[in-house]
Amino acid sequence: MIDMIKAEIKRLYKSKGFYIATLIFVIAVLAFMQLSYQSERTVQSMSETGIQLSITAVPKTLNSYVASFGISFGVLVMGIYLSCFVCQEYSTNFIKNTVTQKNGRVSVVLSKTVIALLFSITMIVLSYIVSWLYGSLLLDNFMIESITEIIKTIVLLFFINMAIFSLVIFIATLSKNQAIGIIILFLVASGMLLPVLQNICQAVNMAGLATYTLSYFFDTLLLNMEDMYLKIILMCTFYIFVYNTLGILILKKRNF
Repeated sequence: MIDMIKAEIKRLYKSKGFYIATLIFVIAVLAFMQLSYQSERTVQSMSETGIQLSITAVPKTLNSYVASFGISFGVLVMGIYLSCFVCQEYSTNFIKNTVTQKNGRVSVVLSKTVIALLFSITMIVLSYIVSWLYGSLLLDNFMIESITEIIKTIVLLFFINMAIFSLVIFIATLSKNQAIGIIILFLVASGMLLPVLQNICQAVNMAGLATYTLSYFFDTLLLNMEDMYLKIILMCTFYIFVYNTLGILILKKRNF
């Protein structure tokens, strides 16, 4: 298992796609930060001329910038690459060489989980660096939370990232199709799936179940964090365990 994990990490860092995805992620974060900043300045300019507008407040703290821009786009960009990374073994039939090794079917899923962990750490570190630099250099009244608040937010974001990436790995393993994994990822991370889940839960008179879904956690990122902090971490841990277990079971039942 250790050898397979090392091989996967080596394959990741030798892949040009990883660096391209990381660069796209950073550029997208900076672009949308700048777009948000320019929109706010435009609204302020219009207000000064006597035009009254009602707008949603733009976040001006480090944690809110990380959550609103960094993690939001990072999950999509890095999740797309993760789906391609997992499915590459199936498209090249290299999976046949790995599953035949001792505990190979278990190692295949767990090694991808380690890759997801590296993605999560990379996303969080880059999100904080980019947000800190942008906010400190360009934003007025930019606030940086206490170390305690930053650490709590990092832990929360890490578990949410790992849960979503575990879902991507599971879907890619189940379907062997990167497009399906990307579609599911987009529906969950964009919030488009949440209304559907809420309607389904309401139809069976269990509306509260929607608040336990990944779509809900991602849609309400950093909102009421104090009230939902432990709930989100526990549920994300549950999802990580379930998705990885299902992925292992699928590989054990599949003939190659």
